[in-house]
Amino acid sequence: MNIDDLIQISNLAVLVPLLPMASFVVLTVFGLYKKSQIASSISIASIFSSFIVSLLLLASLLSEGNVEGNWTWMSISSFTFNIGYTLDPISVLMALLVTSVSLSVQIYSISYMSGDPRYGWYYAAHSIFASSMLALVLTNSLLFLYISWELVGLSSFLLIGFWYEKRSAAEAAKKAFITTRFGDVGLLIAIIMLYLETDTFHIQEIVSNLGMIDGSKLTLIAFLLFLGAMGKSAQIPFHIWLPDAMEGPTPVSALIHAATMVAAGVFLVARLFEIFILQSSVLWFICLVGVSTSILAGFMALGHIDFKKILAYSTVSQLGLMFVALGASGLGHHETYNSPAAGLFHLVTHGYFKALLFLVAGVALHSIHKSSATIYEVRGMRINAPITSIAMLIGALCLIGIPPFSGFFSKEMILAAPLEIGGVGGTLLFLAVLFSCFLSAIYMTRLVLVVVQGDPLVDQGRVTDPPFAMILPIIVLTGTSIISGIVLVGPFNILGFISEGLSFHVDYVLASLSVVIGVGGIIIGLICFNKTDKLSPDVGRYLKPLSVWVDGGFYFDKVTNWMIQKGTLAFANLVAVFDRKIINDLFVDGIGMSPNFMGGLLRVTQTGYIAHYVTILAVSVVILFGIATLA
Repeated sequence: MNIDDLIQISNLAVLVPLLPMASFVVLTVFGLYKKSQIASSISIASIFSSFIVSLLLLASLLSEGNVEGNWTWMSISSFTFNIGYTLDPISVLMALLVTSVSLSVQIYSISYMSGDPRYGWYYAAHSIFASSMLALVLTNSLLFLYISWELVGLSSFLLIGFWYEKRSAAEAAKKAFITTRFGDVGLLIAIIMLYLETDTFHIQEIVSNLGMIDGSKLTLIAFLLFLGAMGKSAQIPFHIWLPDAMEGPTPVSALIHAATMVAAGVFLVARLFEIFILQSSVLWFICLVGVSTSILAGFMALGHIDFKKILAYSTVSQLGLMFVALGASGLGHHETYNSPAAGLFHLVTHGYFKALLFLVAGVALHSIHKSSATIYEVRGMRINAPITSIAMLIGALCLIGIPPFSGFFSKEMILAAPLEIGGVGGTLLFLAVLFSCFLSAIYMTRLVLVVVQGDPLVDQGRVTDPPFAMILPIIVLTGTSIISGIVLVGPFNILGFISEGLSFHVDYVLASLSVVIGVGGIIIGLICFNKTDKLSPDVGRYLKPLSVWVDGGFYFDKVTNWMIQKGTLAFANLVAVFDRKIINDLFVDGIGMSPNFMGGLLRVTQTGYIAHYVTILAVSVVILFGIATLA
């Protein structure tokens, strides 16, 4: 890239991931991460600059349309690998989400992480996390997407296990890293298959050449791509890593759940939507996995008492709804839903209000000087933390989908998508999504009741509104949670932004049904739960069989651990037998003993008697003569 290229605003796209990456390099190579104040200043300045550049890219996109940039990365023999960026509605929208949430979280962390001995390293890891995700959403190459994908996984490993001296944190980091590897293998195989079939890693070129790929191969590729998305976005059965990831600092949880790690899977399906839309069987599988995840995670959120883990299960549930929207949009018969708009719309709105809810949880935990706590330990927030309490209430209303908050608009689109499929399948999927929304209203009502309205414990520290550096991001995220839905379907029109010709129209019947479901869930939550989070005896008696399964997390962890332990031990025993009997006994010991064996055979022939030697010679001559005669 030369100076003339930089004159074009669109070519500033390379700066969006490079600025936080430069921050990471400067902080680590020059050892500046050891200087807390300098580290936070450099990191925040870099992500703020990336946010400003992202806004400029939005302006460029609105005026110039989609733009691409490509450069040669490396050449090996006859193979040339390019690196470049794509500026289109999806990439710019994701860049704005990642940079704005990352900026809010980093400012919030100034006070939250103050006094931590690894304060500077925390900001260095934040920088590479943001850089990796930004590179992932902006690249136009599947090869570089995969490299960024793995860097996102590495970054999450570093931040989830930030307090690695705690065994639980170290185990959680390893669990997240290993669990997501299963999906990553599928993604890698799919990328290799696409390259072998199309001879390119360029995403748009691959999409243009989909017709040359055999149908069965394309089905397998689509399934493997979704397998990668399932791992990163914590869909059943890979969801088990996400609740445990709460062992990291709470601002890290906000970043993972709102704009980076878990958003990558949804983005992947949206970016490669043209591949999925050709495979109805895979789209139905996406819908099935998404709705199952959404409902089961909703029940787990309802049954849990750990503040952050309730929000974590909520994230898993909402991600399931995003995948339902993506799958159903691909299956829909109406042209206005033949795009990833609905899933991406909820990804954006959810990113803001889920970041808000996690930062609120951070305020509560920071007040009582703990990294995790049950909802009982932080109840009574309304007394000394009115601003934080209002922010939590607004975040909850966004998640439930009450108008005019952002979640209302994105959830209406999710509800509309299954109806466009038609038939029994579409109807059942629609009812399942409705039930999931109903569950979300109940568990969020329970959470607000206990944390905000509950009576604080006498021997527990009071939750208070935090310092300015923490309250400012909360106020900003509260504002974006309120208006993002209206802004994106109003002046900017996210539907038309992502797919030309689309627009958002309120379906008053569907909107009314959505509100009724949300309000109904709130009423049920108010009836079933009181300030001590106890179910009424009558309700508890009927729900006891279900509560056993919910308390056990539907036994996914136990089954997974059993399979890993049994499978690992069985495989280890098989390898041990093979090693001992085949490798060691037959090959190693066999080769070592063969000279002794041959020596023993020769020793028999060495008797010292001339008569024996003459006899052997005569017999040998006869045998050789016979062989020669037969030949």
